[in-house]
Amino acid sequence: MQELSTLELKHLFLFLIFVVPGFVSMHVYGLLRSREKISLKDSIFEAIAFSLVNLTLMIWAVVPLLDSSKTGLFTKSPWQYYMLFLTVLLVTPSLLAVVLFNALSFLARKNVILLRAPNAWDDYFLRREPCWVIAHLDDGRRIGGWYGDKSYASLYPNSGHIYLEELWQIDKTGKFDQKVPGSKGIILRPKDYKLIEFFEST
Repeated sequence: MQELSTLELKHLFLFLIFVVPGFVSMHVYGLLRSREKISLKDSIFEAIAFSLVNLTLMIWAVVPLLDSSKTGLFTKSPWQYYMLFLTVLLVTPSLLAVVLFNALSFLARKNVILLRAPNAWDDYFLRREPCWVIAHLDDGRRIGGWYGDKSYASLYPNSGHIYLEELWQIDKTGKFDQKVPGSKGIILRPKDYKLIEFFEST
């Protein structure tokens, strides 16, 4: 009975090794680079691919984790076993995603590959540069504001939403006159405006 239980645990561990690291890598990569949400059935193959890379890198650690003998790592040092288990399932997959993102970004900067933002909105705001903003509304009005460190712009797949931390009055010539007294900013949705202008912060 004990042997059957050990066999079942090995099967469970192998399942975790082939699935969990991949989803961890995909989640971390998604935090670093905006990407379209995909369903579970469409992402399972990508997750397995990530997991196989993780398994290749960590095979030296997986082997002692599968050893359930009396001289195995779990028997000799349970805390080391669990630390190694977490490293294989969480730490290494997370680092793998970070390395992949930085490597692809480097190759894109060298024009070796194309790694562009999904749209112009994301490309601009991913630069994280402060700027003055004028939003042209559908009714002809113009709203001026400051996009700074406390501001926010949503990214793909929900691009177009923007929070400006300061609302500013605009004079007839289109220059920023003064901050609206007591302003704590404004939130604009894509349907609220027809175009947005950006101006240098200096």
